[in-house]
Amino acid sequence: MHTVDKLHWYSISMSYTVQKAGRFYNASMLLLAVYVLATAFVRYCYPVPHLTWDSFYYVKDSMQTVHGIRPWGYSVFLSFLYVVNSSVTFVVIIQFALFYLSTMFLLYALRNIFDIDVKTYFLTGLLLLCEPVSLYHCNSILSDVLFTSLSTAGIAAILMYLHTKRYTYLFLHIILICCSLEVRLIALFYPFFTLFVMWLLVKDKRAAIFGTIILVSCFALLYSGHIAYNKKHYGVPVFSAFSDWTAANNALYILPQIATDKIKDPDVRELHVMFKQYMDTTSFKPGNIGSGFMWDDKSPLNVLRMNNATTTNTNYNASWFSMAQKYGQYGRYIETHFPVEYSKGYILPDINTMLSPELGEMEDYKIPRMRDTVTMHHYALQETDLRFTKEPYRRRINKIIPIIYKFELLLFMVAIVMFFVDVKKYNKTQWIVLILMQTFVFLYYGAMLYSSWFLYRYLLPVYPIIVVFIIIVLRNVIYKRSKYINPISP
Repeated sequence: MHTVDKLHWYSISMSYTVQKAGRFYNASMLLLAVYVLATAFVRYCYPVPHLTWDSFYYVKDSMQTVHGIRPWGYSVFLSFLYVVNSSVTFVVIIQFALFYLSTMFLLYALRNIFDIDVKTYFLTGLLLLCEPVSLYHCNSILSDVLFTSLSTAGIAAILMYLHTKRYTYLFLHIILICCSLEVRLIALFYPFFTLFVMWLLVKDKRAAIFGTIILVSCFALLYSGHIAYNKKHYGVPVFSAFSDWTAANNALYILPQIATDKIKDPDVRELHVMFKQYMDTTSFKPGNIGSGFMWDDKSPLNVLRMNNATTTNTNYNASWFSMAQKYGQYGRYIETHFPVEYSKGYILPDINTMLSPELGEMEDYKIPRMRDTVTMHHYALQETDLRFTKEPYRRRINKIIPIIYKFELLLFMVAIVMFFVDVKKYNKTQWIVLILMQTFVFLYYGAMLYSSWFLYRYLLPVYPIIVVFIIIVLRNVIYKRSKYINPISP
């Protein structure tokens, strides 16, 4: 090729690149405008964010010098924002902004890795930014949107690392998943997911070693730091009292299936006998799979806690920690020594909540009926402020959400089959990225099935990954010789 021809080709290429960048910029601005309108609609319907039981805990914890039973992340987040601006509206504005930025980061990664066209970019952004569960919880004082934003940005960062091989993105990913762990305990599997990516999906073993050292060091510091903190303030060397209580809560759902004489550990057997005797002599019933044993004062877990608190004269948080080691030991023993019973009695019934998650706070803006006075005073709110202009979720949107959710799960499974049928149409990086997405979704659902019950807000971190995977695979099917799958280089 002559020099003149090269210059001519370079000029055309640059002109096309500039035009393409301009189209993506316009699409991004249009997405921002749509998102602002969606935000304004939610804020118009619910001028004051939804405050619920969990909100009261986080707000109170943000005011304390010693943190309580839940992960600290969201409480610290609220404390920081309160220093900047004491309005509760400021909190949700920041949450809307974080959700938007993390989604756009994921779109940026998607655009770079798959070289998608503007229409696909806009459609994907529209589906992610206008997702109704996310929008509602951006306007709630709950940890879910912060956790989702950190998770989404963390996934985008590892995708960009796979694409660019820049250590900056790998380091950013590690920081984000560590922050995620401080917000929600379901993120405990995130470091293992990262190790899976680095050692099985990345050829650069120097990067894998570098990333592993940083990741393990950060995780070890966090884990040991929490144990030391809880030991200092509560006298109990546990990582998380909430996690230990959850393990016991889950194990109690299979209480009738476990014969006492099969339990070899004397401490666990003693607790098991106490739980059985209590459940046999009381009218307390936990209901369906969920948190039935954790919060009700009539549950055996709380009866023992309150009795112990009375004897030792400890406060609410301290009483939770005082029972954490015993409950954690009991729960994990039952899970590991009776896996068949645990699978039948807890995991299989939990599949029903996976397929039909609970609406939770979206069910009614007026939940709970009684408001916490400390929270109200902290944000200078009156009871009359807690009102809605319109209630679209309870009247209409809540009816659509379960249908959309099941349809997405079905499409996701279909897309997985399509991906493996047409796997050769993807270049190596794209193939790795799509495997990574599937792995994250399955690990997340697996962790939820094993350790928790399902609400729609708990699933927010996997929604964008599922949608992106579906769109990429279906677009590949629709466009048999798609330009974005194997872009042509001169």
